Amino acid sequence: MLKIILCCIFTICASSFACDDYANLGITVQEMNHDMLESQGLQGKNGVIVTEIAPNSPAKSILKQGDVIIGKNLTKSGKAELTIWRENKSQTVVLDTNLKPKNNNLLADARFAETKKGVVVTQPGTSGFFENGDVVLAINLHKTHEINDIVNALNTNNNSITVKVARNGSMVTQSIAVDENGSIFRETIVEG
Repeated sequence: MLKIILCCIFTICASSFACDDYANLGITVQEMNHDMLESQGLQGKNGVIVTEIAPNSPAKSILKQGDVIIGKNLTKSGKAELTIWRENKSQTVVLDTNLKPKNNNLLADARFAETKKGVVVTQPGTSGFFENGDVVLAINLHKTHEINDIVNALNTNNNSITVKVARNGSMVTQSIAVDENGSIFRETIVEG
């Protein structure tokens, strides 16, 4: 069975943000329904909750997992002004959307071990590419046999990364690419 999950092209627009638009800020969000908003004390509001923050992202030192974004504005200088709800208070934070994480830091917090099966993930990190126990087969189309293969593969391309792993009997390939305008495309393919 082949399952393809396309997570869209993410582009920050001056007029509005959809959930996918937050990827340029280095965050993953989930839309909140009426009941979720009400439980946070936000009756009659719209918002999204921050579920993940990428390492080395513009949001890393400013936002926290669980923050609720209830307002947003993109300035002409490339800054995103977000109104967030944190600890039952509204506050405004500013993120620089011109900052982009570097590929060589994308997997920095993941940990690996060389085994008979190949390079195995022992700590998944926060990139979203790995789960504990994954066997890393290739990064950027370079086969991995040892941990140094991962380091070498990450140094070959600055605008995209593709990771292929064996996971629970399936082959999982995930790709992220950033174009010259800063738009991000993410694709996940699961085989098996």
